[in-house]
Parts: sequence; C-alpha cells; structure tokens
Amino acid sequence: MRQQAIEEPFGNKARAALDSVSRRLARDTIEEVAGQGVAVAKITLPVRAHIRYAGTDTPLIVDAGTSYPPLKGKVKLSSLQAMKSAFERAHKARFGFIDRSKELVVEAVSVEAVGGGATFTERARKTKRTKLPAPARRTRFFSGGKWRRAMVYTREALAPGHKVRGRPSSSSRTRRWSSSTAGRPS
Repeated sequence: MRQQAIEEPFGNKARAALDSVSRRLARDTIEEVAGQGVAVAKITLPVRAHIRYAGTDTPLIVDAGTSYPPLKGKVKLSSLQAMKSAFERAHKARFGFIDRSKELVVEAVSVEAVGGGATFTERARKTKRTKLPAPARRTRFFSGGKWRRAMVYTREALAPGHKVRGRPSSSSRTRRWSSSTAGRPS
C-alpha cells in the first residue's frame, strides 16, 4: 500500500492530482508485488481518496477507482460526483449529518496492490485419541507472584484431538485451568 498527501480543494485540480499521483503509486506497488512473484496481470490496485470537510481533521476514505496493471498503470478514476456521493454517505453513516455548506478537501490518495494469494487445500485429518506426545522441553516461568513449571509442545508433534492442559498466561485475569484442543479453532 502506498499513500501520498494531496491537500487540494475538491474539484478538477484535485482529480488531476489523484490521477497523476495514483499512477505513480500504482507503478511502485506493482513493482513491489510483482517482485514477490505475483503475475502483473493478476494484480489489481484499488485507488482510494481521503476526503474531508475543509476546517476539519478527519478524512474519510472512499473508493476513487482502480488502476489496471495490464494497461500499464492506467487509472480508471470514479467521477467527482461519485466520490462526493460516497463521501457524503460515509459521513452521514459515521457522524449522522452532511454539511453541504462546507467545501471538501482531498487530503490524500492511497493505492493498495491486491493480487496473488496462495491457493492451497488443507488435507482433512481425522481426530486421534492417542496419548499426548512427550513435551519438547520443560521450562519455568514467573506468574502470579511465584515460579511455575510448564511443558512446551511443538505444534508439529501435536495431532488433531490432542488436549494440552495448562494455566492461562499471566496476562489473563482468570486463574482457572484451561485446555486447548489441537486441530480445532479456539
């Protein structure tokens, strides 16, 4: 993600700045994501305008268009009216009102590279009712004003269905025994 300040009153000059800055930011983000092995044709770049009322300090981020890398960084921006409508909807939802007497300011533009994403299939594993493996190591830690002992298990050694019992971490306010079951979301 890349972002740059614009600080232009809402209008044609701000739209031109959105266009030129978002094209440059699109090139930078494409280069970075493509450098991670993602095919350029698979990258999309949502362009967002950070708009606020003049005299306020809280911009709201609205969709401003998309950059299409296959078209060599061309940006297809939304119309000014579409951005203004999106801002007004967001402002009404967040603050409960729209103030049409105030001028709008485009504070910044941001471009986020979206692409790649590994596709993988996790193989289903049956829950086992086998004995818990030996701990990888034993350690001591200080919690609740005293030293305690703990067994450390590596994730690789655990199988779905294994239950590990232990005390909650010292950051927890509860002091009851807890357990965690491997392979099951908590």
